Amino acid sequence: MREAGALKRETVRLSHYYVNMHVVHIVPTLAGGGAETLVRSIVPRLAAKDMRLSVISIYPADLDARERALLGVPLYEMHRSGAADGPRAFAQTVELLRKLAPDIVHGHVHTGKYFGRLAAFAAGVPHVIYTEHHPRPEHTVAQRVADAMMRKRTGAVIAFHERQRQEIARRDGIPIERIAIVPNGIEHAAPASDDARTRAREALGIGFGTFVVLFAGRLAEQKFPELAIDAFAELPPSLHRRDLLLIAGDGPLAASLAARCAPLGGSVRLLGYRRDMGDLYAAADAFLMTSRYEAMPLAPIEAMSQGVPAVTTPWEGAEEIVRDREGGFVTESFDKHQLAAALALLRDFPECRRTLSERAATLARSSYDIGLTVTRHRDLYTSVAGVCA
Repeated sequence: MREAGALKRETVRLSHYYVNMHVVHIVPTLAGGGAETLVRSIVPRLAAKDMRLSVISIYPADLDARERALLGVPLYEMHRSGAADGPRAFAQTVELLRKLAPDIVHGHVHTGKYFGRLAAFAAGVPHVIYTEHHPRPEHTVAQRVADAMMRKRTGAVIAFHERQRQEIARRDGIPIERIAIVPNGIEHAAPASDDARTRAREALGIGFGTFVVLFAGRLAEQKFPELAIDAFAELPPSLHRRDLLLIAGDGPLAASLAARCAPLGGSVRLLGYRRDMGDLYAAADAFLMTSRYEAMPLAPIEAMSQGVPAVTTPWEGAEEIVRDREGGFVTESFDKHQLAAALALLRDFPECRRTLSERAATLARSSYDIGLTVTRHRDLYTSVAGVCA
């Protein structure tokens, strides 16, 4: 009887621990890119699964009142203003973590990987993990030393796909079994109806029969938008319709791209930063991605979810994520002629485009759903903490 009582008490203790597990995410900010979007997406959903969540933003979070309400969990801002302010922000982060006493700290981006992990260890947090968001992290001597010091105490590292997992293991000397694969996911909207597509095109002033290529991303070196323009310019002329390239995004290359587009006249439009990406996907026939490198971008997944095939360069992971001839086309090199040939195939063979549209939507919805991403995070947390899900 005593053994049965002890078993019952232990079961109750573990159940209580699981339900009340407290995970703190540490991010530089919550506005902007893919890492921040991921945190804003998974945190409220994890909180709805009987887990306690908090977020620490080392710099100002840059969320408005509505976005804070959608986050739905405590948000603490350290308001770090720069390198000189680092010691003050670090000390306050350690003090806050000691007060919160989380079971797990989950770091994101460079700030979470180094600043966040060090603060968690200094605060005595029992379990620390981080997501490697950057596909090509640059390691200074100090960072290599910090990595070596923190490696054994880091419970897990999250990669987005197998190729990245293997690269992290090789580069950082982390045992492969401690690197978990958790693909990004999105909340899938219903595919655009024919009426929605018509309205989206009318709003953009796009005529009937125009083949529309969409490029979306920060106009910076990594995304290689110059190649997108050059590849589009190589499209062979169409007999019955005109072609249009829409470029949604802003960044340091915006001015030079405007000059590059000038010889193409109105066939290329620089739209700037847009919040109506759903309407742009509805208007597009193909999604063009020319990145030099990526970890796991959300834009091609969003496009595929809407039935817009992706044409992409072969950045590391493209074949695993887009999958050639399933989510679209992954070219063999960064050659503009290969990209143009793939776009021409989608333009000139409607049946090919229709087939890839269906395959792309199926792939995105089955493999990159935010619910699956949340479940895998929850399972990893319980595994790292030594509690079965």
